[in-house]
Amino acid sequence: MVHNVVLLCYSDPDSHPFISDKEKMYLKKELENVHRESPATPWRSIWTSTPLWALVAAQIGHDWGFFTMVTDLPKYMSDVLKFDVKENGIWSSVPYVVMWLISMSSGWLCDWLITPSLGPALFIMIASYSGCDRYLTVAMFTIAMGFMGTFYCGMKVNALDLSPNYAGTLMAIVNGIGAITGIFTPYVVGALTENHTLKQWRVVFWITFAVFVVTNIIYTCYGSGEEQSWNNKEKNRDEKGKDLS
Repeated sequence: MVHNVVLLCYSDPDSHPFISDKEKMYLKKELENVHRESPATPWRSIWTSTPLWALVAAQIGHDWGFFTMVTDLPKYMSDVLKFDVKENGIWSSVPYVVMWLISMSSGWLCDWLITPSLGPALFIMIASYSGCDRYLTVAMFTIAMGFMGTFYCGMKVNALDLSPNYAGTLMAIVNGIGAITGIFTPYVVGALTENHTLKQWRVVFWITFAVFVVTNIIYTCYGSGEEQSWNNKEKNRDEKGKDLS
């Protein structure tokens, strides 16, 4: 239903099939004196922004761990922990329910959580050393995903801190680059776990641990919660005018 409502929205009165000619003329008359000028998007400043690339690194770390868990946690529970189909479905969903609950309830900690946590990396590694203890392993994965839930009220909104005016552009860049990890993680896991042994899976989790640690270090060292100078639209408009003159 919501999707159908969205389809009823149009970019301008002329393209809307249900507006009468009289209404269109009225809207045109009222809007013709409205002056709109969009300053040039400061692409050079955006692409050379160190805090932006630190945020990209954080997104890569999150997405690598997230896609590894999304695509391969059920496989791990089946191949290593020997859950049947019904148990696999139930226990594979628990970490994501917890992640959702944490992401919804931890907003009041967002100022503290702007610094990324190594919790997911730590507990994923502990899970790989839990042997065949099914429920201890599930508990470790659940705690790891719970820590990942804090990402959404911390780093996920960091683009708004850097540039409220260009937050959409920043989010597109950050999410687009981070999503590329979804191409590689299934291939890496498949290549490393041909025999479905715990030892092979442990290598997968060590790689995930390394990615988490490296990207966390980058974000901790170079990330920022301060508004960037290129967020100023008036300044960008002045620079655009200078370029044209």
